[in-house]
Amino acid sequence: MIILEGPDGGGKSTLQALLAKRYPKWKAEHSGGPIKSSEDYETRSRDLMDGDRRRIMDRCMFISEGVYAPVFDRALPPDYHQRARLFRVMVRPLVVWCLPQNYNLEDQSNPAFDTPEYVEKIRKRHALLAQRYSLEKTYWPSVDFDWNNLEVILRSCDLHVEINS
Repeated sequence: MIILEGPDGGGKSTLQALLAKRYPKWKAEHSGGPIKSSEDYETRSRDLMDGDRRRIMDRCMFISEGVYAPVFDRALPPDYHQRARLFRVMVRPLVVWCLPQNYNLEDQSNPAFDTPEYVEKIRKRHALLAQRYSLEKTYWPSVDFDWNNLEVILRSCDLHVEINS
């Protein structure tokens, strides 16, 4: 599994389209957004843990909820952190962190990007998790994405796909 994680405008969708062409046997999909209910959480947890691992995901609830839930004051399921760790160990996805350095609020079509404070909270939460997970590379291999290191990203993805196909 390859997970593209980061805030809106970070290049996840563009990179996902590129990777989907490069790995046609891997399914490109979106995370499904915020956890809607306990049933939704259970269903998505099972699918992520037990489903096909040949996926290129635009976000994953086991990362994104850790970013957005605190920003939007949403409670996480009681066992969220335990399941997220179990997911990292069992599935061993490659995480590509798509963290834009600067935001231009005028260029955002998403109305959620209405204040610099909101954007900065999201950016900081993503950066914090990226840093935290980079310290746990044995459990969660990750690389940082920008268009200047595209070849490094592609080599990392090629290796990950080769090992997991």
